[in-house]
Amino acid sequence: MDLVKAKTMQRIANSLDFTDRLLPRLQLKPEHKPYLLRFLPYNRDQMLSIVNDRLGSIELFDRNALMLCASKIASTTGDLRTVFEVCRQSMELATNSPTKVNVGVTQIMEVFTNTTQNINSSDHVQTKSLPTFEKLLLCSLIICMRTNKKRVCTRAKLLMVFHDLCVKHKLPSTDGIEFEGLIDALESKSFVKIIPSKNKIKQDDQIHGKVEENILIDALQDQTLLGMVLHN
Repeated sequence: MDLVKAKTMQRIANSLDFTDRLLPRLQLKPEHKPYLLRFLPYNRDQMLSIVNDRLGSIELFDRNALMLCASKIASTTGDLRTVFEVCRQSMELATNSPTKVNVGVTQIMEVFTNTTQNINSSDHVQTKSLPTFEKLLLCSLIICMRTNKKRVCTRAKLLMVFHDLCVKHKLPSTDGIEFEGLIDALESKSFVKIIPSKNKIKQDDQIHGKVEENILIDALQDQTLLGMVLHN
């Protein structure tokens, strides 16, 4: 057996364009192109199962409160760490209450309200650590929002604008599973929300911007490439 052909390399990264940025020559031959394995965010039922398993027989949360917490986070980031953080803050609110009660919907909603107010500002929107292609995809979304005067566009329209930006700025464009990975990455970071189309056609899915356009622009303003993209 040829030892070279028998070898495999595995890498774990937070972004699906990792190989495109650091190992672009792998794209030159089909047999060398990496196979990407995507780990999707947790869904609501998975989150509920994990939290209930951690709680065991301890009854601290109303069932509706846990259901609300898991549903809201599953529809945005799918990050299990956020679930535990919301539960922790909700427990603190319930503990500090004059009347000792279990954590209910009221405490959960108060935590979400405070979190939304803190995140939805340019001081808390962090984009500098995003990979280049994710930043370009955010710019593409801003351009789409400016075009149709709404904070939403179809998956197909977003891909077209993204492709045009890549060509214009002489960057390798991505499509197919790589492009889907970029959208999923932004959804996991609460920048966008994917709304499935009623006709079940994936290209007609709506990509909804969760952060205000002016806040995104402020966060991207200091970056030279993105400044040129947004002002051209």
